[in-house]
Amino acid sequence: MDQADGIEERVRRFLGAPAIPRIEVDLSGSAPHTAGQAHWKKVQMNLAALAHEPESLAAVFGHETTHVYMDHESQSRLGEDFNSTRFFHEGLATYVEYRFFQSSNKLATLRRVAAMQRARQEVKFETLLDDSALSRKQDPDLVYPLGEVFLTALVRRYGEAAPGNAVRAVGRPNAPKDLKGFALWQDTLQACGYNLSDVVEAFFAELDRAVAEHRAFIDSLPRVRGGVQVEGKRIAVRATYAGQSPGTLVCRFRSRADDPERFYEYPSADDGAVFRVTKAGFTERSFWYQLGWRVPGASQPIYEPWVEAHQGQ
Repeated sequence: MDQADGIEERVRRFLGAPAIPRIEVDLSGSAPHTAGQAHWKKVQMNLAALAHEPESLAAVFGHETTHVYMDHESQSRLGEDFNSTRFFHEGLATYVEYRFFQSSNKLATLRRVAAMQRARQEVKFETLLDDSALSRKQDPDLVYPLGEVFLTALVRRYGEAAPGNAVRAVGRPNAPKDLKGFALWQDTLQACGYNLSDVVEAFFAELDRAVAEHRAFIDSLPRVRGGVQVEGKRIAVRATYAGQSPGTLVCRFRSRADDPERFYEYPSADDGAVFRVTKAGFTERSFWYQLGWRVPGASQPIYEPWVEAHQGQ
């Protein structure tokens, strides 16, 4: 509470935004698998989960306050086509969080996740602009590390004022309606006098620098593959990999490709490498699973692409 006004001021000044007279903060909890959420002029945070980490609490508050100001400064238009804007929304909040409120060594844990995706040739900018496509193919939470890299590229190319200018450009009165994806962001940056192609080029250059910096980490993570078996009323996925384990295997399941994250199932592994779920929750002829690693030194689990499997195999 003592830091709240200072955190809010730092976010606001970076974005070049006038002060919002009142932002309500609810510390009683957040959505599952989140430390915080923002809705218009309200922030929800899970104090119980973060109270023992004051630095993390301040970082989450800075992240969520950035969301509040983005919505306010864009006249809520950044949220109107969240499918095209989620990478920027989460990317800017993550950029502010790690630049101003996390310790310097924490940024490396985020960049390793982005570097791994680039090294595996799994970063497609057009997919980042289509959140539904990203969620169908890969980890939807890649918007955090990849979005942060995009904002870093934007700032390096066009300066400190660029993120705030882009936010306001989305909400400008004369902005064309119904633009999506690349067209939306091309128009937004053009309105600021910026060139999206230049930022995309800087984005991939930033990723390549991260790959070079974190090459040892990248090489330490073996690819994971799964074998599927139906065991009576349960579905089992056995994870296999070559080499030594760098951390903890993780796996999640979904019934359909377009299921939202809140419907994913996260079973624990039996015998260290087998993940099981009950068939009752998977009524389609096929289902999807995603294997990965949770390892020290990475800000989030590093997943393989989603795999579709048939219940008969």
